[in-house]
Amino acid sequence: MDLDTRLIKRYQQLVHNHTHPNSKVQAGMKASINTQSSLAQTQALWRFVHNDTISYQELNKPLLENSLQGCREECKR
Repeated sequence: MDLDTRLIKRYQQLVHNHTHPNSKVQAGMKASINTQSSLAQTQALWRFVHNDTISYQELNKPLLENSLQGCREECKR
């Protein structure tokens, strides 16, 4: 993935927040550590996923690769 450092950090933060909810019974993303409002976080996510320089397939590639690796490791057990 050919993204600049700022976009890579944003991507990692968005994925982490999405995969680590505050509680098992709460829906939606976990708020980030900083003091951004939920509106600001929503706008940041929208800008990130609507970035014309990278496709959804490229954004999902690391997630799919990690998922496949996890499946392979679990199947070996």
